[in-house]
Amino acid sequence: MANAHNAVGVHEGMLTKRSKTDDLQAYCLVCFDGDANHVKICPKTEIPWGVSQYNAEVKDDLICVQPLSSCARTAKIRIASKVKA
Repeated sequence: MANAHNAVGVHEGMLTKRSKTDDLQAYCLVCFDGDANHVKICPKTEIPWGVSQYNAEVKDDLICVQPLSSCARTAKIRIASKVKA
C-alpha cells in the first residue's frame, strides 16, 4: 500500500484502484464500476474479481484490491456487513 497514495497500479500482487463510493469496507468482494480504475462492492447480480484490503473513507479514495484469480496467499473475505434475520 506504500504506493497507493501516488498512483493506480500494481503493488506486491495487489492492484490499486479507486473506490466508487465512500462506504467501501475492507475485505469485501468488489467488481469494476464504470471503468477499469473504479471498484464497488459487488452485488449478487455480478461476478466479483477481487477483495478490498482497506476501507474507503471518501469517494475516489485509493484502495488496494487482491485479485481472486491470482491470490498468492489466503484471502480474508467479509461476506456481509449485515445479516437479515
